Amino acid sequence: MEKLFDKPYFYWFHAINQIPRGSYNEEAISNFLKKFAEDRQLEVIQDEAKNIIIHKPATPGWENSPWVTLQGHMDMVCEKLPESTHDFSKDPIEMSVDGDWIRANKTTLGADDGIAVAYALAILDAKDIPHPNLEVIITTAEETGMDGAQALKAEDVKGEFLLNLDSETEGIFTLGCAGGADFHASFDLQLENAGKEPVYQLEISGLKGGHSGQVIHEGRGNAIKILARILHQVAAKEKLHLVKLTGGSKHNAIPTQAQAIFQAGGQVEQQVKAAFEEIHAELQLVDPGLTYTLSQAQADQRIVLDQTQQILDYLFVLPHGVQSMSPAMHGLVQTSLNVAIVTQEKHSLDLQISIRSAVNSSKLELVDRLMTLTPYFGAQPKAGGQYPAWEFNPESPFIDKVQKIYQDLYQEEAKITAIHAGLECGLLKNSMPNTEMISFGPTMEDIHTPRERLNISSTNRVWDFLLKLLASFK
Repeated sequence: MEKLFDKPYFYWFHAINQIPRGSYNEEAISNFLKKFAEDRQLEVIQDEAKNIIIHKPATPGWENSPWVTLQGHMDMVCEKLPESTHDFSKDPIEMSVDGDWIRANKTTLGADDGIAVAYALAILDAKDIPHPNLEVIITTAEETGMDGAQALKAEDVKGEFLLNLDSETEGIFTLGCAGGADFHASFDLQLENAGKEPVYQLEISGLKGGHSGQVIHEGRGNAIKILARILHQVAAKEKLHLVKLTGGSKHNAIPTQAQAIFQAGGQVEQQVKAAFEEIHAELQLVDPGLTYTLSQAQADQRIVLDQTQQILDYLFVLPHGVQSMSPAMHGLVQTSLNVAIVTQEKHSLDLQISIRSAVNSSKLELVDRLMTLTPYFGAQPKAGGQYPAWEFNPESPFIDKVQKIYQDLYQEEAKITAIHAGLECGLLKNSMPNTEMISFGPTMEDIHTPRERLNISSTNRVWDFLLKLLASFK
């Protein structure tokens, strides 16, 4: 890694990765950014949500330029391989170079969106980079519902143009994104003493997972849905009692693992194997690593039979994946949902579903469908965490400027698009309604998974483009 430190943005990327910065654990990184600004005598705001806003005056010759905002988020998704001992609450990210890529040691890398923070710090720290009046907004809790962006106050921000540095493919410039909502279904569990039937633990693993806003159209397996389907098939032939059901870890990640403890008699091993092989055959082209383990377990209590059936029926019929494609842009998902997390406490089981749509009415209609469906299975529905879509609008002289600079630099045509993933631009429009916005960034792969990696050459090229774009505001 040290060989890359002559590039200031790689130096700062390594520096912030020494500070734990999972969502809702951002106080240390927020304080680091605040001190960074104070040490350089830059105007800085740290608001109640721990967002950081830094202002840097224009360099000589650019004093009459408009205010330009560089924007990203400081938090990262914390995912690791099962064998990793990494503690995201205190351990730094272990980074290494693999050819033209930077990756982490069995954990997420934090390039999403640490590279935006690193770019911003490198520019703020430099004395030889021409730039307009500069505003840097680094938000908190983006990965868990964009809480930081929602907390921004209009009086604290002033950019006339905003460069969101939270995209993952170089050369693709985003002008729109999906809005979203969170949905919860909660069961008040009815428990009884465990019976005499054998107790099993069934675990689904080996799936690719990935960001539910970026790869939902690929049809990758969902561990929770696969587990429920297998148990539903077993329960159709044998009396089955759930004991415990868990799976998934992040609302915006397709779950790669899910586990169930249950009681059942009969030919459980054969039925699980047959159901699994059926699903594996369906997914072998997109998720060939899918596997399961069935082992003996223990139980003192179990969920009563009728409620077990309600839970399995609900999970079985619950929709997951793409619901509609955009008629405005070929190949773009318009509306989807991700069955993301299931957790169980002593007397409750909670299911979290992430909903996305580029059309607000479609999002609300899907929420209403779930609100209607859920009570039929004995669960309590609750919707919240809604954020607006950033409406796609490709007609802008600013976009023409961006495309020309990219074409002149790399003799390649920039692609203008909208995405199904959520970006903070939708929320930032509430605080900055007259600001022109665009999102771009260097190439990275498998974000939100332990396979996450950042392309070095692409990071260098996007840096060069960013400096040219800033200089163009003179």
